[in-house]
Amino acid sequence: MWVDGSFATGEEDPNDWDAAWDPMPADLNQVDPILLDSSPDGRLRQKAKYGGELFAQIEGKTGFPFQLFFQQTRDGEAKGIVLLNLRTVAQ
Repeated sequence: MWVDGSFATGEEDPNDWDAAWDPMPADLNQVDPILLDSSPDGRLRQKAKYGGELFAQIEGKTGFPFQLFFQQTRDGEAKGIVLLNLRTVAQ
């Protein structure tokens, strides 16, 4: 999961997060359906329940995968993001 938004900045009190993830290895039956809905209403529900928005697709204006889109400022400058490894170990 690639994390962006004010959570990935130096802000002392970040107010939200944005993240992108690769759903391919996930069992989507175990994922909250809210997290799979990137429509405007779905994003509002995500933010209300989880405090941020999760994306699994291509960013609409640039055509970049979100993990690449997140690595640019609004001015097109390179910036860092947070990478979380969420793999679980099968038992």
